[in-house]
Amino acid sequence: MTKGGYFGKKSSNAKHTSTRTIKCKNSPYAEAKKFFKKLTQGYKAKDLNTKYGKGKIVKFDDGTVVTFRPVTSSPKSPAVDIQITSATSKFQKQKIHFSKKV
Repeated sequence: MTKGGYFGKKSSNAKHTSTRTIKCKNSPYAEAKKFFKKLTQGYKAKDLNTKYGKGKIVKFDDGTVVTFRPVTSSPKSPAVDIQITSATSKFQKQKIHFSKKV
């Protein structure tokens, strides 16, 4: 995580700083799921039906919502979204895509 509360690097084709990319040596799906589990450790995830398959969602006590999506519409990769409602959160609002390192 950066000092500013972001994960990964700013996506090259993104207009906003909040769209991030993490490049993976292994399966992007497995890495995204592992990342989601680490972020939400200690909380119970609920199933989330998405356009591209079953995801997961967790709501923290401070109102922060973390979502795992197995596939996104662009760039067709798994993603973890962090929606912030608390000014005291150590994270920034962001959408993190996971892609294969080439």
